[in-house]
Parts: sequence; C-alpha cells; structure tokens
Amino acid sequence: MEAAADAAASAETGEAPPSHMLAPKRARPRRTVTGGLKNLPVCPPANELLNRALRISKYLKIDEEKTKNQRLRARKLGALQLDTLTKGISKPLKDTLKAYEYELAVLHPFEATLADLTVRARAKQGHQTLPEVLSAVNELRKAVLETGKHYAGAAKNASSKAEAIALTEEGFREVENLVLGNSEVVLNLIEVQKALRKIPIVQLDTPTVVLVGAPNVGKSSIVRAISSGTPEVNNYPFTTRGMTLGHVTYDDWASEKCQVMDTPGVLNRPDGERNEMEALTLASMQHLPTAVMFVLDLTGNSGALSSIENQIQIRNDLRARFPKRPWVDVISKADLPMDESDPSVARAPEGAVRVSTEDGTGLVELEARVRETLRDVREVLAVIGLRKKEDEAGG
Repeated sequence: MEAAADAAASAETGEAPPSHMLAPKRARPRRTVTGGLKNLPVCPPANELLNRALRISKYLKIDEEKTKNQRLRARKLGALQLDTLTKGISKPLKDTLKAYEYELAVLHPFEATLADLTVRARAKQGHQTLPEVLSAVNELRKAVLETGKHYAGAAKNASSKAEAIALTEEGFREVENLVLGNSEVVLNLIEVQKALRKIPIVQLDTPTVVLVGAPNVGKSSIVRAISSGTPEVNNYPFTTRGMTLGHVTYDDWASEKCQVMDTPGVLNRPDGERNEMEALTLASMQHLPTAVMFVLDLTGNSGALSSIENQIQIRNDLRARFPKRPWVDVISKADLPMDESDPSVARAPEGAVRVSTEDGTGLVELEARVRETLRDVREVLAVIGLRKKEDEAGG
C-alpha cells in the first residue's frame, strides 16, 4: 500500500526542527514513542534544595576518639560540612542539566517540535530561552561549588579551632546567600519544566485523522459531527487555542478507538513566516502516522486570509509535500451557496466530499471515507510496529 508506506516513512523521519533548546553533543537515535517530556526531571525550588543540603551537612560529626585534637577536628568537620553542603546543592542541579541534555536529544520528533514551540513562545513573551535558563543554572552550580571549595579549603587550613569554626559558618552564610539570592534562576527552570510537562501526550498507536485547512473553514464542527461522544480539547502551552479531539469506533474493529483531530488553521505563506500554531499543524503531518482530511470553505465567507484562492494554494502545496499520505478532501458548509464569482472555485479538488454540519449533507459519505483512511493508518501503524498486525481486528 503506497499510502501506508509513505506515511510510515514520514512518521519515522527523525530529525527535529531547529530549536531554542540545547543542541546534543552527539547524535542520538530519537524515540519512536511519545511521552518523553514527562521524563524531564522536576527540580525543587532553591530554598528546598538548600534546606535539604543544610540538614544533611549539619548532622555530620567527626569521631572524637580518632581525632582528639580540637583544632584538627574543627578543621576536618568544617571542610567536610562545607563539601557536603555544596555537593548537596550542586549535584541535583548537575543531574537535572544532564537529564535535560539527554531527554531533549532523544525526544520523538513531534514532541521535540512541541517543546521547541513552547520555548519559542515563552521567549516571545519576554522569558529566557531554554539555553539561557540552563546556562544560568549551570553558572549557579559552578558558583556554589567554587564558594564551598574556597571556604572548605580555608577551614581545613585554619590556624585555630575558633578560626575553623568561623570560616565554616562564614562559608555556610555565603553559600546560603548565593543560593537564595539566585532563587529566580531555579524558578525559571521550574516554570519551563511546568510548561513542557503539561504538553498533551499524543497516542501514536491510535489510528488518527487530522483535519487541516485555513482558519474559519469549519474543521472543529466536522470533528464534533462525526465523533462518537463529546470531543476532548487538548491545550498547548504556546497557544490559547485548544485542539478538538474526537473519537470514532466501529463495531467490527473490536474495541479499538480511532481519533479525529482538528488542527490550527494554516495560512498561505512560506514556512519561515509561520507562527507556532501553524507549525503545530505541519508537525502533525510531518511526524505523526496520520491520515489528512483537508477542509475547504468555498462560500467566500471565511475572511481575506482564508480566501478561496489561498485555500486552494495551501491545499495544493501540502498535497505536493505529502503526495502519498492517506488523504480526503472535504468542502464544508454545503448548505450555503458557493461563491461562483470566484474563479478559484473551479480549481477545487476533484472527488471532494461536500458536507454540511447544519443539515447533515454528505456526513454519511464522509464517515465512510474516514473509515477507509483510518484503515490505511492502521496498516501504517502495523508497518512501523506501533500495533499488532491483525486481519482487520475483526474488520
């Protein structure tokens, strides 16, 4: 099946887009499953990080039987406590940075795109980019280590017990001031973590049709019209517009549930000029093993940016980009007259299904076409190993 093979190849291409995230030191194979963003470590706030390290370091003691000299014992204890304190703060930060480097390097390409879009949107709002956030955390980590090392060395070489104690206490104060004075550095990382971890997980093993088209052409209405039950809404951190996600089931496909999902509208412009919402739509086509339902509104009532000419151009450009992708063309709002005065109407794709969610025109035919494309997607998922090969699971 050419469509299945093409979609499988598209879904397996692993290159992530240029990003505002860390570039990996070496190429690593990307995951073929989603959910990697939930693996990002959760860093505690600066005060919790500090208090935990303080509790551990201040409980330390030096065996008086082994070290009877009070000056030597104070020197050893001060150095040990300061070393433990700084490691208790710097190691969790270092582990967090290493985990970020690894996880971002192996994310599924679709999730890598979502993460990049999230970080890019935050930067546009005046927040730091992720490299800036991680760099600041690393600088704080190094500063804590250097400060602790300095005072640990000074305490270890103190000339008296009193001096060792004083240097130890001063070192604790300096480290504490350093951490609490830079608490915003850790807070920035926590905010990024929250944004990335709340990105919805797309279930790759569920056969899915994505609805694509210009803004205001009626995609969400179609999702609601052909869904079984009430559609969900997936929200993404980089846009206030949720994505409507509906489900369809077929009695002869056992208990398998399929998805129909609308995507943000795409405008007729070069990829380099697209916003985060458009990039999300293109990423869903490029990196997910889905079928495409392209929706056109030929009434001329969708606005200047969604003119019929622009819609036709968008459709043709995307079809050329994904020539073998399982695809259904749909003309929405069939209960309204088409704008016959617009010459672009004559260029509408042949074989498009005309539907109306108002009076039900074409919905039966559309549901049959959706089932047909979902059958192709099931074959794709079997080819790339995301579901078992079955004799249509009873269908």
